Amino acid sequence: MRILIGIDTMQAWQGAANLLVRLFPDGFEAELVHCIESLLPDSSFPSVSLDHPIATIYQEFRRQGQEALDLATAFLSQHNVQCHQSIREGNVRNIFTEIAEKSNCDLIAIRSSIKSPSESLIFGSTAKALVLSANIPLLIVKNEHKNLGSITALLSTDHSPYMVKCIERLKEMKGLSLGRLIVFTTNESQKETMSFALKDLPDMAEIAPIWIKEKLEQTNLQIADGLAPLATELSVLVSQDNLRVALPSALKETQSELLIMGSQGHNFFERLMIGSQSLHQVLHENTSVLLLKAGKT
Repeated sequence: MRILIGIDTMQAWQGAANLLVRLFPDGFEAELVHCIESLLPDSSFPSVSLDHPIATIYQEFRRQGQEALDLATAFLSQHNVQCHQSIREGNVRNIFTEIAEKSNCDLIAIRSSIKSPSESLIFGSTAKALVLSANIPLLIVKNEHKNLGSITALLSTDHSPYMVKCIERLKEMKGLSLGRLIVFTTNESQKETMSFALKDLPDMAEIAPIWIKEKLEQTNLQIADGLAPLATELSVLVSQDNLRVALPSALKETQSELLIMGSQGHNFFERLMIGSQSLHQVLHENTSVLLLKAGKT
């Protein structure tokens, strides 16, 4: 398993490292990448003499970046992680996706902060940019994850063909080890459809949602069985609430540290009109997210 980890100089990377060594207790290979972004409005890196003030500033940035990389390497090496370091100049998203592709990384892991809707729309974020552009899974870390031991995770699925592919990608993550894994889905859309279609058959309108829930539970159980090698304990959960309401409730009820979900990404106008549950979770909620991608389509 090869993982690209974004390394900053404020030690926010520590939360990602803490979570990763718990998810992959037998170790993995890490590409530790520190990015230096341009100080200029046009994002350029002008050629200047070594004694120029801007050159002195960038030299200090590189020194601090190397110090952060060495700290991260020292920590991860204690957990059977083989580390490769690099310092790059330029756009973080472009650098991460380029290195991840060239190094055949299986996962990109970054630390992210919660943003308001207006902040994410106007200013954007590295996490959002990667959600929309990356073709490999992303681990977006929100917390320090200082606890020891295995992780309780909630896998949110809509049973779509794309999510089926995402789950296959999850199975391919070598060395991934979870404590408890809950396979979760919502019954909201099916319930609303049945209520409308059977409005003149009140008895059937009562029975149909129960039958659908049972079918969803059966499908969740099949998914859980397929994921048995990844977790020591498996369970299923079906909610009839709206997903944006049901998901936080399910995470709290199950005491999950990690949310696992899929994302196809949306263009700008789709996000304005229909939104994106994965983007919402990445930008506005405080639970760390393992965002599965089925790859290039």
